Amino acid sequence: MAETPPAAAPPPIVRSGDLRFGYTLAAVMIAFFASAPNFARLAFADGIDPLTFQLIRFSVAIAGMLMAARIFGWRVRGLAPYWRSLMALTVITLIASFGYMTSVRYIQVGLASLIFFCFPILVGVLTHVLGMERVSLRGGLGFLIAFAGLVLVFGVSFEAADPRGMALALAAGIAVACGFLITRRLSRFVPSPSVSLTVICSAGIIFITTALIVGDHQWPASSTGWIGAAGAGVAYFVGLTALYETIARLGPVRSASFSNLEPLLTIAIAFVFLGERLTFLQSLGAAVVVGALLLANSGRKA
Repeated sequence: MAETPPAAAPPPIVRSGDLRFGYTLAAVMIAFFASAPNFARLAFADGIDPLTFQLIRFSVAIAGMLMAARIFGWRVRGLAPYWRSLMALTVITLIASFGYMTSVRYIQVGLASLIFFCFPILVGVLTHVLGMERVSLRGGLGFLIAFAGLVLVFGVSFEAADPRGMALALAAGIAVACGFLITRRLSRFVPSPSVSLTVICSAGIIFITTALIVGDHQWPASSTGWIGAAGAGVAYFVGLTALYETIARLGPVRSASFSNLEPLLTIAIAFVFLGERLTFLQSLGAAVVVGALLLANSGRKA
């Protein structure tokens, strides 16, 4: 999956700090990824089309990454031995972004999100089968209970569901699960900011080029739409950088388990700032997810 570094490659990276810093990064990841859908809602409500949204989103993400690289001195030198893994992560980013965003054209957002968030379970299964990380019975049960909680949160129905949308959402989830595994191995030798800088710029150039070639854009009608699209770009590059470092410090299984909190925070943000309604079942589902994460992570060494 991720190539073995040659003899001339640098030694594995030793990351300072304890797991508490990893949990802090996980919180940053959750906060920024959870805010992205709400920024997107603002943009789409203002008349922007999906391709133009991706054009603005990735333009802002690339600009943000380059600015951060300049400020913090991030480098992309010495990455040639790992080009296969970096290319795989770029392809994964394209599949996940296109699949998840496009799936909502054919199926309800709740159903698309539910299928997509199968990826934490896939991460647990794959890491266990491949021998990368052992998943205990308690951890596996926690993943399943968390997924049941998400069913309550999204309140979805499979009636009249378009197979195309379901396939796109599932492809995005599988891609993300594979990305967790590749990132875990790659993070041993490549700093996480260098990974996110390379992946975001590579995927962004592809998206931007495609958007410019296709043309026929529907731009936001007001500043609200521009803020939404730009905010989604900021949330993406900060969240992705935090995700890569979280996986490096906490491992793919624990990082994936925390990803179950993203849709909960997304709904909470929409409730507070966008005035969306929060139902009793969603509240109950949120409590189930939190309880499941406590179960899955209990007994682990902090």
